[in-house]
Amino acid sequence: MQNTTTLPNGTQVISQHIPGIQSVALGIWLQHGSRHEAPHQAGYTHLLEHLLFKGTKQHSATELATHFAAMGGQINAQTGRELTALYGLVTADKAGELLSLLLEVYLAPAFSEADVVHERQIVLQEMALGSDQEDAILAQIWPSNAQPTLQNATAAMLHDYWRENVQTCRLWITAAGAVRHDDLLERCTELSNFPKGQVPEQQSPQFVPVCHQIDNLSSQVQLTWVFPAPPFASPLLPVYIIANHLLAGSTVSRLYQALRLDRPLVYGVQGRLECYTDAGLWWIQTVVPVQHLTICRQRVETVWQTLAATGPTSAELACTLAHLQARVQLEADDSQATMERLAREAIYLGEIRTPASYLAQLESVGDIREIMQVAWKNRAYFEG
Repeated sequence: MQNTTTLPNGTQVISQHIPGIQSVALGIWLQHGSRHEAPHQAGYTHLLEHLLFKGTKQHSATELATHFAAMGGQINAQTGRELTALYGLVTADKAGELLSLLLEVYLAPAFSEADVVHERQIVLQEMALGSDQEDAILAQIWPSNAQPTLQNATAAMLHDYWRENVQTCRLWITAAGAVRHDDLLERCTELSNFPKGQVPEQQSPQFVPVCHQIDNLSSQVQLTWVFPAPPFASPLLPVYIIANHLLAGSTVSRLYQALRLDRPLVYGVQGRLECYTDAGLWWIQTVVPVQHLTICRQRVETVWQTLAATGPTSAELACTLAHLQARVQLEADDSQATMERLAREAIYLGEIRTPASYLAQLESVGDIREIMQVAWKNRAYFEG
């Protein structure tokens, strides 16, 4: 059973009971990410992800860590281009306590100047090491101003930035598992003291096709193709989901067959979609031994152009739909996957889809050729 409550301050609380389990996956989602940073604030959201658990006005960092550890579950955070999330998986009897603590972390952080100095170095090290592969690629193609901006950031500046952006109309609380909706609502009283605010304005991005190659002295070369994709709410998204799976979604995908099974040129190949409010990205990636670089690149282009010209066979399409249907059914038993799905659908669609309606959209896809032809003409390519 699913419940949705919109609080007077605009925050939505959404829960879905999953029978037969004893845990609850719970998250607080803020519609704010790196794309909302001004140039002089580049990197702030990433640094704040590290700082939010450094204590609150009520609890020190050690006390917070002790509370979280006693819950015995998993507590984490993530920041992206449009969303910041704090979330966890705990036993059902700890769900209310988890929500209260995560709200406290969101609403009353108390990190110090010393915390900023320490965590800044860790974030800069992550950036230098390319811990997030996709962001590292994008940073080489389109360099950001994050490093000098972070060097100049102070605790006061970061506190001001956080206060400006934690507004209750941008918050979603989602939970799935052995959850009681009324218990969640009882823990949300503190939100009434915070401004409702408004959803941030943003300028729609323009995708710029580029070809970027760098010298690589290692024996392995990473190949990445990036294509424009539609927003999360676009009726075209199911077409891209089908096309991505046909290309690189399983061991029977065309690229896996061409690069791994027909002749073992690579260990694996991955395809994924990132979809946002007004745009999206479609990634195809692989790592290839340098001696196979040219033939691998040629095979990817040949496979793409062939599928774009002829479309899939009926057997391929049937296998793809069966796989995606099974994945939807498996995710329905996964409280963490369900919790995240509730958040993204509420934020990007303004409603929660039924599994049947989502599958019906996929089953209605008739032709993928046009979107593949257009995508290839507008591709960005990275090699290095």
